[in-house]
Amino acid sequence: MAQTWSTENGQYRLQSCYGTGDGVQCDLTYTLLKKQILYGRLDYSDYTAFTTDGTQSQPKISVGGGDWGSYPQARVYNGTPIKVSLLFNVPAKITTFSALAIGNENVKNVPVRPLGAPAPATVAIPSPAPAPTGTPVTFSNGNYLITLSGCKITSQLGMTTCVAVLQKR
Repeated sequence: MAQTWSTENGQYRLQSCYGTGDGVQCDLTYTLLKKQILYGRLDYSDYTAFTTDGTQSQPKISVGGGDWGSYPQARVYNGTPIKVSLLFNVPAKITTFSALAIGNENVKNVPVRPLGAPAPATVAIPSPAPAPTGTPVTFSNGNYLITLSGCKITSQLGMTTCVAVLQKR
């Protein structure tokens, strides 16, 4: 099972952690689930890696493949995963974080692929489906207004069904 962290508005999913020339990088995706659009800044102090010797490290952050920083900004859309990379200043040869924390949540025993080790085969993991918000979702192309409501997760992974109403403007 993939390692995930739920937040107030969405969910992080850990893709992998691996050694680089600058330390250890962890790649995650963040999927907004409870709002339609979220715009804000990420704060490095919300992320902490703990090594097996008890050292704590907070990262530089890159969002969507952008520049590394301590407070990058991002615009996130409901149901669309965005890449969040964390670069920790720890030895690239480590093989495990004893814990990786995001906000007040953490997971234990996070594997780290040491610098130079081959990448494991990737397995596609579906993104979490948007949860019903209680508020209909509306879209407009200028000529039509589309409203989605009553969205429910189906038994098929990655599938959500909704009632759609199309109105000519």
